[in-house]
Amino acid sequence: MKCTVCGYEMSPVDQVCSNCGTRKSEMQSTFNTATGPMPTSAYGDFERQKWQGSGKNSGNRGLVWVIILVIIGALAALFFLFGRPLIQKEQSFDGFSIKIPTYLKEVERESAEQGGIKLDMVEYADNRSDENFLFIYMKFDLTGLSDSDATYALDTLTDELMLSTFESTLSSTLRDFKKEGGTSSKLRFSCKNKSGKKLYGDMRIYRQDKVLYLMLEAGRNNFVTKKAISMSFDTLDFK
Repeated sequence: MKCTVCGYEMSPVDQVCSNCGTRKSEMQSTFNTATGPMPTSAYGDFERQKWQGSGKNSGNRGLVWVIILVIIGALAALFFLFGRPLIQKEQSFDGFSIKIPTYLKEVERESAEQGGIKLDMVEYADNRSDENFLFIYMKFDLTGLSDSDATYALDTLTDELMLSTFESTLSSTLRDFKKEGGTSSKLRFSCKNKSGKKLYGDMRIYRQDKVLYLMLEAGRNNFVTKKAISMSFDTLDFK
């Protein structure tokens, strides 16, 4: 017979391979029934190393899983702190619906009417902090005016005039206010809160017949806030 480890020709009475030193009783465990005996001692060495290191490998696998779980936990914590604005739900208001961060709650609502023009203002914010994220809308309802008066008012209250007026108001009330860009119906700006943290805001104007809507979303000046605001305005749907 041949040694199943090194292939050396053994006599029937040999109990140990005189070439590699493998006992005959050990040769059966190293015999591969699918491919036959391995031609070199490499297979036997590999098998011995594999079984000797199996305990060590198990420990390494456990350590890897611990590291993976720690990383997942850290990412979850970071998402909770900074990524929550991306989780949004639809809110229905008078005349429109829009998706805003799920954790925002209504904190203020006001209504007034003068000269046939009705004004509604609603603010949603994070109850734990007014610095994290907020959504505000103002609705100027001119349906109480005659057609001619409403047309005159709408022509006078251009988007540029309204944004310019609000920009002037914000610059005088917000710390380190800075216009970051925009269009004729959009105003993007940054400012700082009382603790000196930089905030980012996006104000937009929409017109629906005899109704003007001014909407503002703001939060921490980072990529997540800007992405959340963009996602939110993309879901705006007027009824």
